[in-house]
Amino acid sequence: MLIDLIKKRYSLRNFDKKMPSFEDIRDIIEAGRLAPSFLNLQPWHFIVIKEESKKNLLYNLSGCQQHVLDAPVIIACCADLRIFEYEKYRENLEKRPGMTQEKLQYFLNNKALNPASQSQEAVKIRGIEEVTYAISYMTLAAQEKGIETCIIGGIGNEYTQILQDVYAVTKMELELPKEFNLVALLLLGYPKEDNIEPIKTRKTFEEIVSFEKYSPSPQKEN
Repeated sequence: MLIDLIKKRYSLRNFDKKMPSFEDIRDIIEAGRLAPSFLNLQPWHFIVIKEESKKNLLYNLSGCQQHVLDAPVIIACCADLRIFEYEKYRENLEKRPGMTQEKLQYFLNNKALNPASQSQEAVKIRGIEEVTYAISYMTLAAQEKGIETCIIGGIGNEYTQILQDVYAVTKMELELPKEFNLVALLLLGYPKEDNIEPIKTRKTFEEIVSFEKYSPSPQKEN
């Protein structure tokens, strides 16, 4: 069951050298491709990285986290912000079933529905939000295949503003358009034989859920 996969999943940091098959990698990315997307814009792009030279570059971009180097496969998860440019955004909206000129203008002028009408910062936030949906789906698809994952979000990019020199080189090496933001790295692989699975800790259901209105103390559903 899906809930069992979710319970079993953890962040692997002790990778074996065994390489996942191309078919498995493709299926994992296919899960990301099919993830939910705001207005079906799908503002994402995924780059599969196996080359040691590229992995070394991402190792430096991540502040030298060793498991980045050890992972057999790294998927660079990027937000393609070009989709929010006015003309492209308009074209995508026009493809939606039942779209009229009145609805189209509503979407284009509504700040909640058109982040570009707010600011470039709003566009960046929407982009990172979208990519995280795809990453979540990919981690579960990997888990189903017995492939472990680790999400590295603490990297130099437009969001953290750290390691900008390394980030500039990384974008050049990966030939990323300037409108692409590298949101996170998804590491894929199998655990080493001596790997010890961590104990998964989460807040209780009652701690994070309220009914009808926020309650600072744990509640139970009636």
